[in-house]
Amino acid sequence: MSNRKYSMGELLFNHKKFKWQIFLLLLFSICPLFLSQSAFGDKINLTASWTLNTEPDVKEYRLYRTDTTRSLLGTTQHPNNSFPFTVQVPDGSSGTLSFVVTAVDTSKYESADSNPALYSYGLNTPTVTIVAAGPTAAENPLSTG
Repeated sequence: MSNRKYSMGELLFNHKKFKWQIFLLLLFSICPLFLSQSAFGDKINLTASWTLNTEPDVKEYRLYRTDTTRSLLGTTQHPNNSFPFTVQVPDGSSGTLSFVVTAVDTSKYESADSNPALYSYGLNTPTVTIVAAGPTAAENPLSTG
């Protein structure tokens, strides 16, 4: 055991550091509870497929989502001609997603975009309508919309 004496400032600093470590530990423990799927929306699992480029120096393909800010979803090596992926959309939403593919050669030149591939989706939450008939109630079947 060391005989070193600590000043009050050193003890306070170490104490504050310890408090921050506990705070961060709690924060990282609790955050996953708030970052669940429902907080960000629904996930849609899709697979893009395309006709292979026949040029001999093709190295890979890049898949982009283009209905929002253009974003790279992933890269797959040639001669693969499909790519499974997941996109996240708001709960209960509907709309059209747009995707393009590019080919990249061994010199890292990227082709122009393919024609856009569109995917329409609708995630309307089912609702239940209950109709009162006198003193009792009858339930109608589920309907979407």
